[in-house]
Amino acid sequence: MAGFEAILADDSRIPDLIVTDIRLRDGASGKEVADRIRRHFAWAGVIPVAFITGELLSVQVLRDFPEPFVPLR
Repeated sequence: MAGFEAILADDSRIPDLIVTDIRLRDGASGKEVADRIRRHFAWAGVIPVAFITGELLSVQVLRDFPEPFVPLR
C-alpha cells in the first residue's frame, strides 16, 4: 500500500479521480481504499471514483455500492 499511503501523506495534491480495481492484489477492497481517500480529502469536495474489475460480478455485489456510486455496464 505504499502508493496509497503516499496519496494520503501529501495533502497539497488532491486527486481529481480515483481509479481502482474492486479487489486489489494484497486482498484489500478497492471500495475501502476509495472510501478512505475520499474521507481524507473530504474538505476538498467529492472526488469521483471509477471502479474496474475483470471479474464477473453478481447484481448483489453492485448493490453493495450505495449512492453516490452508480454502476455502469
